[in-house]
Amino acid sequence: MFLTAGSGSEGDRPEHMKAIFVLGDGRVIHALTLRRPDEQLEKLRASLADPSDLQWIIPRSKHDFDRAHAVVALGYPAVEPILPKLLEWLQDMNWPIAHVLGPFLAGIGAPLAPFLRPILSGNDGTWKYWIIGNVIGANPELFELFKGDLQRMATNPTPGERTEEIDQQAREILEEGPTPWSPDNSG
Repeated sequence: MFLTAGSGSEGDRPEHMKAIFVLGDGRVIHALTLRRPDEQLEKLRASLADPSDLQWIIPRSKHDFDRAHAVVALGYPAVEPILPKLLEWLQDMNWPIAHVLGPFLAGIGAPLAPFLRPILSGNDGTWKYWIIGNVIGANPELFELFKGDLQRMATNPTPGERTEEIDQQAREILEEGPTPWSPDNSG
């Protein structure tokens, strides 16, 4: 990782910096803007010393593309400790970063299953709808692992699942099979 300074304001301290993530062969994989360099740089240094401390990279808003792309650049399994927090960004696929995180999370496949189970057994029908359509329905491994759940939702939905049209979506996915993300549906 390299750091570059942005414009200064208070004395010699810059207003922002960029943390540039570079692969061993020199290819840049992402540049993350640090808006509060003193605070965020300390967190970044701590996370490099302790790879499990990834709180700094969790997106802060539905437009936080810097962090969303940094998550993708770090990849799985590096981001495993924060998967539940990343899945929260798929509660609404109208959020712009959902189209960055959705394909990445769907691509993880079977290791994501334990993190999806609480969502499917929960009461947030909208979140369940998006997870089924954009994660489970986009990965053949997850489709197979959750096929029984999809069949139950298609044939015996709860009232909330019926209200959110999860039963219809489950039927469509069961009929069509998994459909991986493509540039056309990834925003």
